[in-house]
Amino acid sequence: MNIEAQEIGKRVKQLRKARNLKQDDLCLVLKDKKTGEPLSRGQVSNLETGKRNFNLYQLKALADFFNVSLETLGVKTEEIEIKDLLARTRVLFQDYNVSMEEKQNLYEEVMKLYLEAKNQIKK
Repeated sequence: MNIEAQEIGKRVKQLRKARNLKQDDLCLVLKDKKTGEPLSRGQVSNLETGKRNFNLYQLKALADFFNVSLETLGVKTEEIEIKDLLARTRVLFQDYNVSMEEKQNLYEEVMKLYLEAKNQIKK
């Protein structure tokens, strides 16, 4: 079980209860990214207890729904930015119209930024 996932889940549960919502209400907010289908109550429960990790899509949806910042949910925005950058980079790498040289240059730049950001988070 991830301690960070537990803390985020705890905060989500607190926000949900403060607004007198049930887990079923969050099912509609926390849709599956690929299918767009609402999550089950069991899946929401696993997220709130930290047995399962929220993805970036879900975290942003919750922040919007509760009208809070990602930091309020316990998320370090530097980590979100890095994960978002890596996700967008993955899409670029899958594009077959980009030359290997361009992919290599981008890879080196992204790794450099990632390592710099990781070192800053540790400080």
